[in-house]
Amino acid sequence: MEIRELEKMVKLDLPECERAEIMKILEFLVADFKGFEQVLADGAEPLIYGVERNNVFREDVALKKASRAELLENAPEQECGYFALPMALE
Repeated sequence: MEIRELEKMVKLDLPECERAEIMKILEFLVADFKGFEQVLADGAEPLIYGVERNNVFREDVALKKASRAELLENAPEQECGYFALPMALE
């Protein structure tokens, strides 16, 4: 692939001195990835994750239910069975 084609694809206009340097890097990368063509992957299942993942969280299970009366015991003020709070807006 020509560097000018790449410039058009990514909408860049590189100076000539940078074109030569980028071409060297691209040639190196392409040569490096050519090795993957030799990997035999016939019959291999595609991976979603590179490593096996397990859920590390515990089950979300309610251990004890508190009654309304028990919860309201800690309320500084209560009204009609609910926490009484000061008005935020007046």
